[in-house]
Amino acid sequence: GGDDNMVIGGSYYGSPVLYHGSVDEVSLYSIALSDSQIQNLSGSDFQLLGSWSLDDKADSTVVLDNSGLGLHGVSNRPTCDMKTSGMDGQSDTAMYFDGVSDVIDLSRIGSVIHISQMTVSLWARSDQVDTTNWIMGNGKQFRVGFNAGQVCFWIREKNAGRSNQIQGGQVTAGQWYHIAASYDGDSQRLYINGQLVASASPGLEELDGGDDNMVIGGSYYGSPVLYHGSVDEVSLYSIALSDSQLQNL
Repeated sequence: GGDDNMVIGGSYYGSPVLYHGSVDEVSLYSIALSDSQIQNLSGSDFQLLGSWSLDDKADSTVVLDNSGLGLHGVSNRPTCDMKTSGMDGQSDTAMYFDGVSDVIDLSRIGSVIHISQMTVSLWARSDQVDTTNWIMGNGKQFRVGFNAGQVCFWIREKNAGRSNQIQGGQVTAGQWYHIAASYDGDSQRLYINGQLVASASPGLEELDGGDDNMVIGGSYYGSPVLYHGSVDEVSLYSIALSDSQLQNL
């Protein structure tokens, strides 16, 4: 049972011999993960493009990228003023967007997002689900949000070509949902809480580059229509994650 002695930084609570070094991203599971699951935990197979936990709460507008790639965002006001309770119920672990001016600018990294496949994963609690309420977007490349009581996912091919939107599920304002959206170059898929709710094969070419317009809190940088609600744990990948990979996020 462990005698209630679990620690990070040593062998047990009260040990006279403690760890000397750095630690990051600790997880504990109640099952034995398979070899492939363990390989995926490194993030290398997932091809992570950026990860924003939105746990920032400083008198600063910097929103840290936790992927190690240094793709930090900039909020329109100090992150300590945007804090709210997260999807796990803990206080000050998510960010609230007022739908008027709040946005996290990731536009400087939009130019690196030239991809034929993608997955975006995030938690969201929207104050508005009946009309279009985009949580995140990269200009002409992709957008994820709420509409007509459902979750929606929009993509567009390069050179501002053809676009396609799918939506599905039934959502309620004021509740947390895990949303994942992927495109593998053929199939466009949308998930709520790990369950597939919509899919299509729109026949698009490589996705548009996005014109350096990526934001959290809207559909593109400079949009007059901004997201109204809370967001937590945002990640973006350059591949379409499998069903099992999405369930492990």
